[in-house]
Amino acid sequence: PTPPPFNPFATTRVDDPDGVDGQPLPVDHRCNDDDRLALLNIYYYTRGDTWRNQTGWINPNSDCCDWYGVTCDKAKLYRVTRVRLRSNKLRGVLREEAFETLKELQEVDMCQNSIVGSLPASLATRMQLERITMCDNGLKSAFPVRLLQLPRLTHLDLRNNLITGTLPTSEQIWRLVQLETLILSFNRLEGPIPIDLGLVATLKHLDLGLNLFTNEIPPELGKLT
Repeated sequence: PTPPPFNPFATTRVDDPDGVDGQPLPVDHRCNDDDRLALLNIYYYTRGDTWRNQTGWINPNSDCCDWYGVTCDKAKLYRVTRVRLRSNKLRGVLREEAFETLKELQEVDMCQNSIVGSLPASLATRMQLERITMCDNGLKSAFPVRLLQLPRLTHLDLRNNLITGTLPTSEQIWRLVQLETLILSFNRLEGPIPIDLGLVATLKHLDLGLNLFTNEIPPELGKLT
């Protein structure tokens, strides 16, 4: 698809070791350059120029830790740990570059926007991720099984999208050692509901309503705490 006409990379060179467009960075600049570049990818490919709130974004004199929806952790050398852009008029496809360098990312919340396509594979490589909330978008892909390999994932909410295919196999389900919330309602998932979901010790909230499953709700799901 044709990218939007506005391109922040034309005025913001985050790969410049001397600063931005030859100008030195502010003394209190804390944001990691790789994180800044990843955030700018999110901004550019989701039409940041039309966001509801874009405070601080693409301003060459601002610290990305102060941008709207961005949280950095001082204890992690000010790496970005949370990106919360819920209901902010994001629209478009998230590219691989959006997450591949956010190495300390713990939470992403982009619910209630107009994000389409599939989730970037790079999201499944962020080993620190604990919460993924991408509800109420236009995501269209098979169920992203690779997300279940994230060792710290406790919350996955993909409700009200166009997710297709089947739920994870028993082998994949048993990798869910931390998952507490799994919300997949209002999608196009089909096939059987795995019995083993009811045996995941940590799972507290499960919502699979309004899909295309072929079997009844397994009685084992009644064992959820």
